[in-house]
Amino acid sequence: ASSPPPPADPHAGAPSISHAQLVSVLEAALDANPARRQPAEQLLQGWEPLPSYPSSLHAVATEPTVGTNQRWLAAVCLKNCVTRWWRPRPTGGVTEEEKAALRAALLRSTGEEALLPIAKQAALAVAKISRIDWPHKWPELLPTLLAQIQQGASDLTRTRSLLLLHTVVKELSARVVGPVRRHLQEASPQVFSFLLSLWQSAHPLSLENPIAAETELITLKIMRRLLVYGFSRIDLSSDATAFLEQGLGVLQARTALLVTSPDPNSPHHFACKSALKIAQCVNDCQHSSPLSFSPFLGPFLSFALNRLQAWPELNAGGGRGGIAGVDFIEKLTIRCILFVTNVLACTQYHARWSASKKGAAAESSGAADAPPPPPPRRGTPQTR
Repeated sequence: ASSPPPPADPHAGAPSISHAQLVSVLEAALDANPARRQPAEQLLQGWEPLPSYPSSLHAVATEPTVGTNQRWLAAVCLKNCVTRWWRPRPTGGVTEEEKAALRAALLRSTGEEALLPIAKQAALAVAKISRIDWPHKWPELLPTLLAQIQQGASDLTRTRSLLLLHTVVKELSARVVGPVRRHLQEASPQVFSFLLSLWQSAHPLSLENPIAAETELITLKIMRRLLVYGFSRIDLSSDATAFLEQGLGVLQARTALLVTSPDPNSPHHFACKSALKIAQCVNDCQHSSPLSFSPFLGPFLSFALNRLQAWPELNAGGGRGGIAGVDFIEKLTIRCILFVTNVLACTQYHARWSASKKGAAAESSGAADAPPPPPPRRGTPQTR
């Protein structure tokens, strides 16, 4: 009996797309005329199952001679394509060889992308891939990003690599159940320790250096995600404990800065946003892990209550700062209100306080109801 024929290759006979053809269709898809735009959009969507389509889009998105709008649309189409066709399908999709090459190329090119809108779309494409391939098919993802941040040849490379890491962690933390959450918790201590050192080095320079201010802000965004989704017990992590203790000092030191009206492009503006991000970290940690947050409850609750007591005087005296609708001291006050509200409404704290009160009452009632000591025996002198 003859052996059955091998399965047909779904990629066999797939048409190839030339660079010039793809650029022309992308340009037509940006046209305001629906008669020209709609056929181009349908053609771009029809090309998605082709195995070479993601690499062709990446080539256009990273080509400096192509127009900015076409490059941006190519990055958007790449993100949509990997979202729909990255998983294996019997009718098409990306080959394993192309996946490996595209993963490495995306990390390298996004770290060097000067235009932020294009870098954001490319980072979203990397995040969508990481949700499917990390950690089994892409174990080098996080080590590569940390190496690019630490050893980047320029400030742009380090900043874009931080953007990549933030987008990836945000995407991975959205998987609140399943193995991805477990893998994120396994990787979080190392990543958080690296980010803590980066934040500690950038924080002292953030009031004067724009790059340090931007680095501090995006680092805090990543650390917030890791604290909430990457640790089961923040009180058992020395790095998380160190961050919360130092974060309280930063909040206290920058309270006066929040009353000012910094220019939106100045380092002071980023420093104010970083202070608000620390307050958001504290709120999220207390809300997600109230019992492991207990060692830090007293100092932060005292800080929040002091800010609420100072608000009427600040508001009446016209000391509210802000520019272009950004009122930093008001935003901090709102976060303090939320923190106090969450503490008062926390059922875990109520249960613990009730148990401690019952225990104290039992001890006092036990001492009150204790039987009197036996009378002294005859011939035994009584002590006064």
